[in-house]
Amino acid sequence: MPRYTGFTEKYYSEIIFTAIMLLFFIQLFSDYVESTYILLLMTLSLNQNTLALLFMFSPIIFLVFRKSIPDKLLIVAGGVMIACRVVEPLFDSVMRMVLSGLGVGCFFIFFPSILLFVKSEDTNKRVMTFGIGLSLALAASILLRTLNFTIDLSTYGWSQVIGWALAVIGVFMLVDFSKKLQGFTVTSGIDVSAPVPHRVRKRTLTGITFGLTSILFFVSFAFSSPVVISRWTESSYVAVVSGVALMTT
Repeated sequence: MPRYTGFTEKYYSEIIFTAIMLLFFIQLFSDYVESTYILLLMTLSLNQNTLALLFMFSPIIFLVFRKSIPDKLLIVAGGVMIACRVVEPLFDSVMRMVLSGLGVGCFFIFFPSILLFVKSEDTNKRVMTFGIGLSLALAASILLRTLNFTIDLSTYGWSQVIGWALAVIGVFMLVDFSKKLQGFTVTSGIDVSAPVPHRVRKRTLTGITFGLTSILFFVSFAFSSPVVISRWTESSYVAVVSGVALMTT
């Protein structure tokens, strides 16, 4: 066990871990929107498939906990998200929509732990780490889509091994990431000497999650799906991809 612990600590990288989790979110969200759109378009009316949209409101679960949100809930949400990313390309239609939606919902629960609750004395360093991780995730998403003509290469055929390899790396790093949350809960686990009151953090946690993930939605559409921009503007796909690539560097 100590040898395993030392191995994860030695090869843990917060930038790589953040990049993998954000890449998985972009991929899951893209498949979620695509499968939901296809299923609803088939009937041109609201049906039971509309219930899958409830996954988008998973941060509401934060309001259930009065005092603190268990660290294990955040870690389990991250693990379930990785599992959904590995499994969902193997299914079609309804199951793919459910699994990708579940993965997106779990990311909403796990996301605050990435931004707000990682022990770090250097706030600027933490923000830069997240920014670099997001840039890497966007660049990887664009590359995988470009290599397979707008379809994510890591979700197609034998190329899914790419996603499996990233999932294995993500699980190993999730183990070490969980140690950073030990004794550090989302609400009441914050140091009482902190200048921000407990009440403010409690009330704004759900709003912060919704706001930041909404930003990621726009980033996902604009940067990971450049073909949409190309079609809307009737411009060259190569030019749009090149422009997006320059913006992410």
